[in-house]
Amino acid sequence: MLRMRINTGRSPKGWKIPLSSWFWRFDEQKSGGGELVFDHGYHLFSLAYALMGQAKRVSAWIDRTPVAPGIYVDAPATIMLQFQRKRAYGVFDISHTPKIVMNSKYYSDDDRIEVVGEKGNIFINRYTTRTIDLPELMIYKDGKTHAIPVEGVTWADSFIAATRHLIKVLKTGGTPVLDGKTGKAVLQMTLAAQISAREGREVDPSLVP
Repeated sequence: MLRMRINTGRSPKGWKIPLSSWFWRFDEQKSGGGELVFDHGYHLFSLAYALMGQAKRVSAWIDRTPVAPGIYVDAPATIMLQFQRKRAYGVFDISHTPKIVMNSKYYSDDDRIEVVGEKGNIFINRYTTRTIDLPELMIYKDGKTHAIPVEGVTWADSFIAATRHLIKVLKTGGTPVLDGKTGKAVLQMTLAAQISAREGREVDPSLVP
């Protein structure tokens, strides 16, 4: 089982972005989809694909919350996924909570992930904001919880690692982790959630054009 969640907030240290710069992101004709499920959510769907593979069924409920006159954010939302692997499922939920104060240098939203296995759980915390005072990476196994030391735990580190990975592939050859085929599969999963919420039905991502 894969559990992923996002909730928004505000941070005195976060990026100061005027609302006028955000307008296009709330216009689905220009941005391609909602600001949280489609835009930010794509990164979480990409992680789901990397850990679990492609989904064969997606069901989603996506609400809309006003944030300014005529402007809505695509939350709260709950998305359920059944993956092609046997007995592999996922839940992705998004909450719009702008009054929660967060310690972030970036966007003010908190992402948390839990991978549930047969012998234990892995928890990923604090990689976007410094909320929930727990280690960035933890494992529960054999009745005990252990912190796992890890370098590069923030958004900035992920962009640096991704850039270095691409440069290495360009210089030495090989296939990037997020190649065209993978990018399309992740996009199909993301679009399937939007279609499911809009049409009130389960959607097979492989059938999304």
